[in-house]
Parts: sequence; structure tokens; C-alpha cells
Amino acid sequence: MLDRLRRLHPFQTPDAQRLAILFAVVYFAQGMWSLPNQTLIITLKERGLSAGQVATFFSFSIIPWLIKPAYGFLSDCVPLFGRRRKSYLLLTSSLAAGAGLAMGLAAPHSYWWLVGLITVMGLGLAFTDVLVDALMVESGKPRGLTGAFQAVQWAAIYTAAVLVGVLGGFLAERRSLSAAFTLAALFPLISFSMTLFVVHDPPARADRKAFRQTMAAVREAVGGRDLWIVAGFIFFWTFSPSFGPALLYYQTDALKFSQQFIGHLGALGFEGIVEYHVAEAVETLRTTPGPFDLIFNDIDKTGYPAALPIIKAKLRPGGLLITDNLLWHGRVFDSTDQSPETQAIREFTRHVTEDSAWTAMVVPIRDGLLVARRN
Repeated sequence: MLDRLRRLHPFQTPDAQRLAILFAVVYFAQGMWSLPNQTLIITLKERGLSAGQVATFFSFSIIPWLIKPAYGFLSDCVPLFGRRRKSYLLLTSSLAAGAGLAMGLAAPHSYWWLVGLITVMGLGLAFTDVLVDALMVESGKPRGLTGAFQAVQWAAIYTAAVLVGVLGGFLAERRSLSAAFTLAALFPLISFSMTLFVVHDPPARADRKAFRQTMAAVREAVGGRDLWIVAGFIFFWTFSPSFGPALLYYQTDALKFSQQFIGHLGALGFEGIVEYHVAEAVETLRTTPGPFDLIFNDIDKTGYPAALPIIKAKLRPGGLLITDNLLWHGRVFDSTDQSPETQAIREFTRHVTEDSAWTAMVVPIRDGLLVARRN
């Protein structure tokens, strides 16, 4: 029992706990780097830039993330002020924080100033990420905590991704670009402060022999087939021309989504995988290939009865139909209420409950939800 509890909380020493917090903060800061993106895209859009021009803007900012192996090579072979990790961490986290604060607190910048500053911020965060990964392995291996530290890192970055969607949409709705950059810059500042007190790597000197050995290993790897197979797989795994500025432009202009709603889609991870239809709901369902696992029905109430046969045809056996407003503010129980909406809801409910093709129940929450299983 005690062993199981220790597995749930593996960081038993103060030193391990401080390192876990450092790793979490750095990865959280890395995730928060994306916080200004939605606000920045919509701001550049309103300045008159096309989706292609905005995509070009972000292609510059991603360059520092593509050369991350070079950062590890540099910190391993060329210590800064006699340290391989701490000195670089202080430099890179301050670089990321400074660039973010420059974008957040200074006057509105031109296109190229923004490109430069957001690229510098990305450089600081990408370099910090590499250093912290090295520190995680060096600190975790002797303690047997490498896996636990890595779990903390990924939990932090996924938490940041959810927050980026919700908070990023809120800031984009209000065009609060300065606030977005300022918030994103605060976490590298926290990383800087924690590095001062938590990171204690031993003094080191430049090692020419290790440099030559590393260069030889790199040349051998580049000449090998396996490296390029992995690189090709990663390229095609991450390549997706439907994401990015073009999708946000489409969601804003064609679908008329609010920036807050777009942010929520991003937080849920649905931003690029949901197929949108802007048209009359029942006719769209009629013409869209099925069958479906779940259909949510909340159309105009007078249309409920006529929609039911189409829903029935499109829902697979075992699928669920969820329909809102079945209690209709209690009006369905008022025999004197003969309005078209109330009568339509009564008729719809009767058809579902009397048809052996459905197993149905009404859940009395809010305005009443009908949950029906297609038999």
C-alpha cells in the first residue's frame, strides 16, 4: 500500500520536488508561447494581411524550433561561464522573457519587428526546452525519476494548451495583443528565477575530444538510412495544410464563429477535425452521409416532428439521440397551452416513446433532455 502511494507521489525529497516544479514551469512556459497566436492572427488580418502572408509570418517564428539539436550540441561542448546548463538557462529564459515583454509593453510594432521579436522569443524557449530536457535526464536517471519528471513536463504543456485555447480566445475577442504577449512572457521570468535557486550543475570546461566524437556521431547518423526514415515520418505526421491562419480566417469569415468559440474548439482539440456546415440543419442532415453515433437535436421546436424520421434514418443502431427543451419551461404540462411549439414537442415526445425503434428517457435537468437509444 505504501509503495503504491509513493508511486503516486514519487518526489519525496525537497530537491526532487524543486526540480519537478522547474520542469513543469519551463514546459508550461513553452505551451504558453502560443497564447498570443490567435490574437496576433486576427490583428494581422484586420491590418489587411492575407492568410498566406500571416502563414509566412509564422514560418519565420518556427525556425528556432527546427534546429534544436544544435542547442544541445552547443551547451554540451561549449560551457558558458563554466557551466553547461545553468548559465545557458539564465540567458535563454531572459531572452524569451525580454522579447515577450518588448512585444507586450512597447508601442505597436511593425510587421518585421513582430517577426523578429516573436522569433527571438521562440529561440529562447526552444533553447530552454533542450536544456531542461538534458537536465531532466541528468537529474532523473540517478534518482530513478526520469519517467516521473517527463510525466510532469507533459502534464504541464497539455494544461497550458487547454488554457491557451480558453484564454487565447478571450484575448482575441477583445484584441488584447499586448496582454497576451505580457502574460506569455511572465513564465520565462519565473523559469529564470527558479533557475537561480534550483539548478546546480558542476563546473565544466570545453572538451575538444567530446566535440570531435559528437561530430563523428552526427556525420554517421546523417549518412544513415534510419535517421531519414524517422525524419520523413515526423514530417508527414505533422504536415497539415488545413491548420493555421487559413483555418482561422475560414472560421471567422465563412462560419462567423466568435474568437472565444474558436478558442474553445482549440482547447478541446477539435479545431482542425470538426467538419462544419452552415445551412438549414435538417436538410443538411438529410444530404450528409451517415450513419452517425450521436445526433443532438435543438432546432426550431415546430420542426421537431418532421425531423424525427430523418434522424431515425441517419442514426446507427445503438446510436444516441439527445434532444433539448423537452419540458419547454413546464409548458408541456399545461393543457391550456396549445401554441405550435408546445404541441410540436408533445407530438415529438409521443412518437419517440411509442415507437419500438427507440428506448427513451427524459432527464429532468435544466429544460429537459430526451436521451433515446436507437434499437
